[in-house]
Amino acid sequence: HYWQKQRLRTKLGTAFLLTTLVPFFILALAIHFVGNRFVNSIVMERNQFLAEHIGVHLEQMLGEKINTLKFTAASPAMQSLGTPVQTEILASMVRLDPDLLIVVMSDRNGRQVARSDAQKPDPNINYSDRSYYKTALATKQTAFSETQASRSTGILSIAVAQPILDKQLEIRGLIIAVIDLQKIIDLTRKYEFTPNSFAFLVNADGEILYHPGRNIGENLSGLLPIQKMQVTKDGAVFYELDGKEFVGGYSRISQPGWFLVVRQPLDEALADMDWLRNVLVFLFLFTVLLSILTGIRIARSISQPITDMAVMAERLAGSNLN
Repeated sequence: HYWQKQRLRTKLGTAFLLTTLVPFFILALAIHFVGNRFVNSIVMERNQFLAEHIGVHLEQMLGEKINTLKFTAASPAMQSLGTPVQTEILASMVRLDPDLLIVVMSDRNGRQVARSDAQKPDPNINYSDRSYYKTALATKQTAFSETQASRSTGILSIAVAQPILDKQLEIRGLIIAVIDLQKIIDLTRKYEFTPNSFAFLVNADGEILYHPGRNIGENLSGLLPIQKMQVTKDGAVFYELDGKEFVGGYSRISQPGWFLVVRQPLDEALADMDWLRNVLVFLFLFTVLLSILTGIRIARSISQPITDMAVMAERLAGSNLN
């Protein structure tokens, strides 16, 4: 009875609003669920892009040093061990590349035969027991060390060993370049958003090379992004650590086989996307308001002529010809 008593304009306006708003609310629910997946996808893609971006720069940086070492090792001047010209070649490498702390040359038994700092080879230093040295000897390929600290200065560094091969491809010795790790750290620190959002590096065994919040050498091989990089070179995943959710973009650096992860707490990552949610809410409310105003106007434009005709009919029925 209540609906029958309403004016035609009210009925038309209500019907129009219902047929307009119900689909909008259904659409809003769909946007809520689909939108969350869309936002999560954007968050993952952003972290993956950052990881790939840093990874490309690191590969370029390390690739230049590897190429320099290979070029130097292939030089005929490096075939005879312990000559003054070799000391000058090693010294020129350090002068041309400020990232290098020192470059030394050793024989295949690990004994120093030349140094870039022009000092006499130290008979007390032998590299033969070091894992990267053994790897270079076994594979005849460039090998990288874990993070190491200088005994005299405490400077963190990475050693790179490049075999010197003769014409029969037998190893005559090795060139060992020590890279200042701070240069690599500075590159990754450019992308630290907050104290909890940063990039970190681990080696092929999952041992930390650089991490702002953990100790060097700590093993993170069980971390989901590290496990994923064993299968795919680049990507992003959601994972949990110490009871907190994170999004981690990752990229594997082919040479020397390091893993780089850009991690960000999930709540921080989603907070960065609040502007997108706000835009969607604003557009929805604006559309609803526009629909209401349009519905009222259309209802009025339809009902007014009908109302006027009804009034005229009543007047004719009452013989009111005015």
